[in-house]
Amino acid sequence: MDAELGLTGVRGVQIAASLSAFGVAVFWSVVVPPVLQAAGGATRDHIEASLQRLFRASLAVAIAAALIWLVAQAAFMAEAESLGDVAAAVWPVLTATHFGHVLGARLLLLMLSALAFGDGSKGGRRLLAALLAGVALTLHTWSTHAAAAEGIDHVILLGAESLHLLAAGAWLGSLAPLLMAVSALEPDQGARAARRFSPLGMLCVAVLAGAALGQSWILIGGLPGLIGTDYGRVALVKLTLLLVLLALAIANRFRYAPAMRGPASADAKRRLRRSIAVETAVGLIAVLAASLLANLPPAVHQQPVWPFTWRPSLENLSDPDVGPEVLGGLFAVGGAALLICVGLIWRTALVFALAIASVIVIWVTPDLALLFVQAYPTSFFQSPTGFAAATIVRGAELFPSHCAACHGASGKGDGPAAKSLPIPPADLTAHHLWAHSDGELFWWLSHGMEGPRGDLVMPGFADTLSENDRWALIDYVRAHNAGTAMAAAGQWPHPVPAPDFSAHCSNGRTVAMAGLGDKFARIMARDRQDATSAVAPSAPDVITITLERDSGADPTAESCVAADAAAWAAYAIVSGVEPDALAGTQFLVDLKGWLRARWRPGDPAGWTDLRGLQAAIENIRMHPIAANASPGHVRHH
Repeated sequence: MDAELGLTGVRGVQIAASLSAFGVAVFWSVVVPPVLQAAGGATRDHIEASLQRLFRASLAVAIAAALIWLVAQAAFMAEAESLGDVAAAVWPVLTATHFGHVLGARLLLLMLSALAFGDGSKGGRRLLAALLAGVALTLHTWSTHAAAAEGIDHVILLGAESLHLLAAGAWLGSLAPLLMAVSALEPDQGARAARRFSPLGMLCVAVLAGAALGQSWILIGGLPGLIGTDYGRVALVKLTLLLVLLALAIANRFRYAPAMRGPASADAKRRLRRSIAVETAVGLIAVLAASLLANLPPAVHQQPVWPFTWRPSLENLSDPDVGPEVLGGLFAVGGAALLICVGLIWRTALVFALAIASVIVIWVTPDLALLFVQAYPTSFFQSPTGFAAATIVRGAELFPSHCAACHGASGKGDGPAAKSLPIPPADLTAHHLWAHSDGELFWWLSHGMEGPRGDLVMPGFADTLSENDRWALIDYVRAHNAGTAMAAAGQWPHPVPAPDFSAHCSNGRTVAMAGLGDKFARIMARDRQDATSAVAPSAPDVITITLERDSGADPTAESCVAADAAAWAAYAIVSGVEPDALAGTQFLVDLKGWLRARWRPGDPAGWTDLRGLQAAIENIRMHPIAANASPGHVRHH
C-alpha cells in the first residue's frame, strides 16, 4: 500500500511538472508577449527571466520525477529487496516493458523541449518547446487506462485523455506564470494579462468538461459507479476541485481583474494575486487526484456499493396506475424551475417566485417519491460469472439442498416447508423475477428477506455458502425461470443471455460464447446416433457450434465442438427439457450474446435448410434487443 501511494505521489509530481513546463511555454508564446512589449525594458526583462527559470525548473523536476518513477516502478515490478536488485531491474523495465517505452519516449521529448527552448528569447523556439512538451504530455495516456481499453473505447479514451492533459497544461500550467506577470506588472497591465489569459482559460475549461464527460461515460458508467466505488469517489473529488477552479477563474476575470483599473487597484491586485495562488494550489491537488485515479481500477470494473437505502428508478413511469402521477410531478417541478428562472430575470418577483415554487415542490413530493425504490448495498452488483454454463450447473446442484425445502423442486414456492411459513415463499418461475437485479437477488440470498414486522421470512446464506456458490444459485434460478417459460409458451418472454462455454473449432482455434461479437452462433445439441441432429447448412455470418455430452468428438469442417457435459446440461435447463431430451435441439444466439430462438425436431420453420435458417436470422436482425434489456446479465463484447 505504501509503495502504491509512493508511486502515485511520484506520478503526480511528474505530471504536475510536465503540465507546468507546457503551460509556461504556451503562456509565454500566446498570452503575454503583447503585454510585455507594452510594459517596457526592466519589467519585461524581469518577467522573461522569471519565466525562463520556471520553465527550466519545471522541466528539471519533470525529468527527475520521471527517473525516480522509473526506479520506483522497477523496484515494484521486480519486488526488489536490495539496491542491487533495483539497479538490475531498471534497464529491463526501461527497454522491455510498455511502461518503460512510454516513459523513455517522454523523457526524450522533455529533454528535446529543453534544447528547443534555449533561453526563451525567440518565439519560434518557445512554440517548438511547447509542441514537444505537449507531445510528451499526450504520450502519458499510453500508460493509463486508455491504453488498456479496446475497440472504440480505446480510441475515445486516448483522444479524451490527450485533450484533457493538453487543456489542463494550458490552463493550470499557465497559472504560475500568470501570477508572476500580475505581480510584476502595473495594475492596468496585470489586468490586461488576465484578460488575455481568459479566452484561453475558457477554451480549456470547455475541453476539460467535454473530455471528462467522455472519460466518465466509459470508465465510470453511471451514478452507482460514481458514488459507490473508490474510483468514482476520487473522480467526484476531482470534479469538485475543477468546479472550485472554475469559480476562482470567473472571479478573477469578472471581479478582480476589472477592479485593477479602478481607484482601489492596489487592493484588487492583491486579491487577484491571492486568488491565482489559491487556484494554483487547488490545481495541484486536482492533478494529484488525477494521478490517484490512474492507479485505481475503473469504476466499470468494480462492484459499486450503494450507500443509500433508496435508489432512483423509472419503473413506475410505465405503471398505468401511478405513472401519470409521477409525470405530473415532474412537469410541476419543471414549472417551479421555470418560475425561479423568471424570478432571477425579473428581480422584483424573485421572492414571490421562490415562494410559489416551494409550495409546488412540497405539494408534489409524494408523487416524486415514486421515482425511488428500496435499495441495498449490493443493488447495483452484476453477476461476475458471465452466465457460464458451469455455474448454472453448479447452482442446479446446490438448489435441492438449500432452496427446494421452501421453494419446491420446481421453484414454484410449493416446497414441503412452505405451509409452515408466515409468508409463502416466492415463485421463482414467475416473470417478475427479471424485475430484480442480480445485486438484489444476491443481497437476499446473502442476508435473507425481512417480513412486514422486520423478522426474517427467508434465511441468508452468507455464512453457509461461498460468494461463488451464491452467484451460481442466481444463475441457475434465472436459467430455470427461462426454461420454465420456454416449456410453457415455446418462447422466452424476457431476454436471456446464452450460457457461456468454450468450443474447439476445425481451424484449431478455441472460441467462447462471450467472444462472438461478429457472428451469429448456431448451437446444435448433437446425438451421434441420430443423423438428423447433425444437419447444419452453412451461412457466411453464422458460426456453428455442436454440443456433445461426451468428450472425444472432433469438429467437422466449418464448425466447432463443445464436448462439455455442463454446457449440455445448461442448455437443457434454459430450454426447459431434461438433458436426455435435448438431442437435436438448436439455438440461435445474436451478436450481443442473447438467446433469440430455439428449434426442435418436428417444429415448423425448420433450420435444416439454408432458407429457413436465413429467415430466422433476418427476423432477429429486424428485432434487436437493447443492451440494457436485462437488469441481470449483460454481456459486453
